[in-house]
Amino acid sequence: MFKSLLKAYKEKNLVQIQILLRLLSYDATQLLMKAIEKAGSTDPQAITKALAETTDFDGVTGTFSMGADHTPVKSAVVIEFQNGQEVSAQEYSAE
Repeated sequence: MFKSLLKAYKEKNLVQIQILLRLLSYDATQLLMKAIEKAGSTDPQAITKALAETTDFDGVTGTFSMGADHTPVKSAVVIEFQNGQEVSAQEYSAE
């Protein structure tokens, strides 16, 4: 049942999913470029250190920092719709 729901969701929302993935890819590329710039080198260890020290990176998908485990930490917004109309929006912090 889950597979059929997932397939239907993807078919209905394919364009939005593709746009989101492109935006996330853009943010990842910009983050990497800034880390290389900060590291002043293309040395992998220097870039890793610069990435780990990232705080308040302002990307197109939101602002985030890198966590202690080297994963991005950012908030998420949950929007509730009823009958096609937005009725509420709440931001949840990842911290």
